[in-house]
Amino acid sequence: TDMPRPTRLLLLSLSAATAAPLPEPQEPRVWTVFCAECTNNFDYKSIGVYWSHRLSGMPGGVTRLLACDEEQLKRYKGLNLGNTFVHRNYGRIQHKRRVPEGETHPPTGSRAQDSSPSYNKPGSIMEWVMHSEEAKSTDYVLYIDADMLLRKPLDPIAMGVKKGVVVSEHVGYLDTGIRNGLPAQFLPSVEAVQYAGADVNNYSPPGPDGKRHAAGGWYMFFHIDDIRTIAPRWLH
Repeated sequence: TDMPRPTRLLLLSLSAATAAPLPEPQEPRVWTVFCAECTNNFDYKSIGVYWSHRLSGMPGGVTRLLACDEEQLKRYKGLNLGNTFVHRNYGRIQHKRRVPEGETHPPTGSRAQDSSPSYNKPGSIMEWVMHSEEAKSTDYVLYIDADMLLRKPLDPIAMGVKKGVVVSEHVGYLDTGIRNGLPAQFLPSVEAVQYAGADVNNYSPPGPDGKRHAAGGWYMFFHIDDIRTIAPRWLH
């Protein structure tokens, strides 16, 4: 009772702060995306992705990244199949290869320009992270192909996805290309080439920081900050 008033108020405040419940940990905000084109073949596959995403209990939403130019859109009747983000069709663009700095010709065996539907894979995710509202409120992005089905929910944190670490599946036949010098045709420095193939013969399970090789593919689970950085470089 003889305690000075300021001290008594401070102790009461500390007691109240100690008793306050800790905030509940937030669930990771996950979004699934897959790339497709405006054709009957991709419509058939897209229905399967939408269906399996709902059935699996996968958290978050799902978006079809639809490569479809203006002429195709005039004839296309499948926009209402499910949630869709439309972007230009990179497979119909002639892509010119940049001559490396200090060189006068493109790398040996390469074409000066080409076109391929495969450009839609990096192009679609680049357009989505740059321009979609969904990407603004997402922490983790699961990127799958249109011919993949989800069987159960995937937890990015439990799988080891974090900033700087992308989780994917080891694609064994890509090891052959790494051993035969394929990274040297695309990566800008000796250090990058060495890093890409550093763990190609390491068959032990990956640690918390993953492995240093590029033989991964099919599905990819990104932290949103990583895919924002990777996507433009992946395409260009």
